Amino acid sequence: MNCTNCQELLVSYIEALLDDTQTAQVEEHVKSCQHCQLELEKLQDLQFRLLQDAQAASQSDFEDDVMTRIFNKQNSGLNHAPHPGAGLRIRRLIMNNPLSKIAAVIVAAFICFYAISVWPGGQSVSLAEVWTRVKTIQAYRYRETSRSHNDPKGDSTSDCTVLTSEQYGLKKELNTVHSADNKATQMQLYYLPHEQSMILINVTDKMYTRMDLDEATLNTVRLESCDPRLMVQRLLDCEYTTLKPKTIDNKKVQGYETRDPDYLKFTGDSFVARLWVDVETLLPVRHEIDFDFGAGWTRHLAQYDYQWDLTVSESDFTPEVPSDFNPDPTHNTQAPSLSEQGFIEVLQMAADLTGSYPAELNTQGLQQLAAGISRALMTDDSAPAQRYREQLGMDRSTKPSPQIQQQLIMKLTTLTAFPRVLSRQNAEPVYHGDLVRPGDKLLPLMHWKTPQNSHRVLFGDLHLETVTPEQLNELQAALPQ
Repeated sequence: MNCTNCQELLVSYIEALLDDTQTAQVEEHVKSCQHCQLELEKLQDLQFRLLQDAQAASQSDFEDDVMTRIFNKQNSGLNHAPHPGAGLRIRRLIMNNPLSKIAAVIVAAFICFYAISVWPGGQSVSLAEVWTRVKTIQAYRYRETSRSHNDPKGDSTSDCTVLTSEQYGLKKELNTVHSADNKATQMQLYYLPHEQSMILINVTDKMYTRMDLDEATLNTVRLESCDPRLMVQRLLDCEYTTLKPKTIDNKKVQGYETRDPDYLKFTGDSFVARLWVDVETLLPVRHEIDFDFGAGWTRHLAQYDYQWDLTVSESDFTPEVPSDFNPDPTHNTQAPSLSEQGFIEVLQMAADLTGSYPAELNTQGLQQLAAGISRALMTDDSAPAQRYREQLGMDRSTKPSPQIQQQLIMKLTTLTAFPRVLSRQNAEPVYHGDLVRPGDKLLPLMHWKTPQNSHRVLFGDLHLETVTPEQLNELQAALPQ
């Protein structure tokens, strides 16, 4: 149960109108949610004060006047509410069952109180309705800005325009500025599902690359691109708080906020996300995420200027590479695979070049791993290091070029993207990189559920097995404490 659902039931909970299941759900949620606990306490306090004050009103016509005025005021909004809430149910109960004058005054006050929070301005915004509205949209455009603060490396800002089509794919035009050297980079990125490829055009350096995508990677692109439609769907499945209505771009909007890890799935990073929805059109207006990666690294991401239900054509997604641009070293290669095998290959690289696995599969863990791999590529004389240098087209005498660094980062993102894929499939991945060393044949480095109620286990020596729940318990019991 999320905060919105709980708060819609609080009045009925106080009035003992819920069934046993609903009552238990409300009580369980309130135990762990300070915000809803405070709302419940406010309502209970209001009930107590009204009961005390109602004695004077019980002998007059005051309650009849109150009820008449409130019902007349709320009649239109309540009758047209898409999902009848506590106020409407209590109103019908009152109309069908004669109550005492004291009870009538109390309930009238509750309806008045809840009309402000449940039907702001006479309108309600149901996330389920928002999802029903946006999931049918085939093409849309929006702007996205990002501000990153990193104590050791300096700040960076980016601004991009994203055009998405269910039929033709995704096009992103990106401009990035690093404050350390004030260097600006302009990129164009295309994901083309009908060609199973990705095309990156580096306008600043006059280079381009085309990479093939396997099925697992192609299916993940949309999930990893912060598709604003899918963010609505994810929010529905999370614990979230309803924010106070406000105005954005002359639109009255309802906001929702979440810190639920399930919203982004297996990032391991601290964040708070907010989604603002137009109460008239039921379409997202703004989406924001504030990340805290630790070690002085934060990021603010914002999507806005949405244009929904666009008419697009294939030409809008056709890359145009100028004739004087050169292919970079990754041109016409296979993109890193977001599959079991792709995940294992990157872990093998980590083990070969750093002698360990990342302690955590989050942004900070990948940043540390990338630094360790870069050092090894420049200093390590081992056979694995030489093999990776040959694959990347570099030698020990020079620092990895920006293109090689980009290739490494792209490859390393598999370590966070693959577990997120598993999480969205409700496979519940669990990673033990802080406990398991390379070469451990008996200890589970990571495990996840299968649809057949068994578990896939990746061991420290990077071999895979499918085991029963009982066998998994035994393997986990063997982990160092």
